Amino acid sequence: MARGVIREVFRDHFGDYRQSRKLSWREEWAAQQLQTCRTEVQGYHVVRCVEGDFQEQRFNSCKHRGCPVCGTCETDKWVREQELRALPCPYHQIVFTMPDGLHPLWLYNRSGFTNLLFKAAWEAIQVFTDDPKWLGATPGMIAFFQSWGEMLNTHVHLHVLITAGGLNKSGQWVKSRQSFFLPSRALSPVFRGIFRTKLLEGLAAGTLQIPTGTTAAFWRMKLNKFGRQDWHVQIDPPYDHPRGAIRYLGAYMRRGPIGESRIKQYDRHTLNIAYKRPQEHPHPTFELQAHEFLRRFLTHVPPKGQRIVRHYGLFHHRLRRQLEQARQILVGESGMFNASPPPVPKPTRPIPPAMRCPHCGKPLEVVAIRFRSSSRGPPERKVA
Repeated sequence: MARGVIREVFRDHFGDYRQSRKLSWREEWAAQQLQTCRTEVQGYHVVRCVEGDFQEQRFNSCKHRGCPVCGTCETDKWVREQELRALPCPYHQIVFTMPDGLHPLWLYNRSGFTNLLFKAAWEAIQVFTDDPKWLGATPGMIAFFQSWGEMLNTHVHLHVLITAGGLNKSGQWVKSRQSFFLPSRALSPVFRGIFRTKLLEGLAAGTLQIPTGTTAAFWRMKLNKFGRQDWHVQIDPPYDHPRGAIRYLGAYMRRGPIGESRIKQYDRHTLNIAYKRPQEHPHPTFELQAHEFLRRFLTHVPPKGQRIVRHYGLFHHRLRRQLEQARQILVGESGMFNASPPPVPKPTRPIPPAMRCPHCGKPLEVVAIRFRSSSRGPPERKVA
């Protein structure tokens, strides 16, 4: 499919879709931005070849974090920064999931619920990494929040990328003693207990909103029931390096819940969508009606200001000194360390093909920008 198919789905059906239901400001704003991305509504900018061989006016991108067309450059920049920041050691990926029955509570408390999920996962991991029996050191961890499954269904879970080792209080690097890093059978109930406690405290304090048609007593009963069930926590075997996982997870930062390359056909009524893992399904694709696609897509647009990627341990900004200390040790162990660690180079952004002159191949520069009328800035700004 050509780029812009999701924009076309919104243009064709959002007007009718919004008449049949009450939408939040978060959903309304996302739909407005996606419909007008790279159109005259967003304003325009003028690009010019540095050699003077080419000049063109182009419409601005919407820059919405749920737009599958926008955010590519920012995501690529973030991925390169994380790759440069990563420690040269094996990594594990851990996936924290929860019962589907908690999804209504998340839908009514997106920010609060998500914050508690991040905290519970880190606290559960610390129970083991602080214990000398398992590690006795502080690892580096990046956590990614995701609320959807392959079919854009609601599937709230957390991806965690964590170093297979850490820096102890004596300033020594401690490698993981187990090939599986931590015991998932033990980590799962600890995570379950911590997260349940946080949810119950939020309900008692009134910081979590109770879904319409239910009561706090109902949710306490549900959480007690879920406390007797197994919660799935998956720990993958170690990766030699984190690059693949960082690139895979980084794609979720600013590109929305689905990439346009997965939409194989759109006939103005139905979308034919490819599975990300077709080998796990009897058919390589599935179909969604346009209104159902809009409902699922908008469900996963995060609230404004919601951080869906967070850093912990050695990757937290407060532990920069410890991070560089760990890097020196690991580089030294690999035989690459001499006197002092090399400075971490600043990532350079490659020039995308769209910003190269079609005649001479030299870079294009933005010489003028006209913002949309709702922008806080002036309506027009000369760049050069």
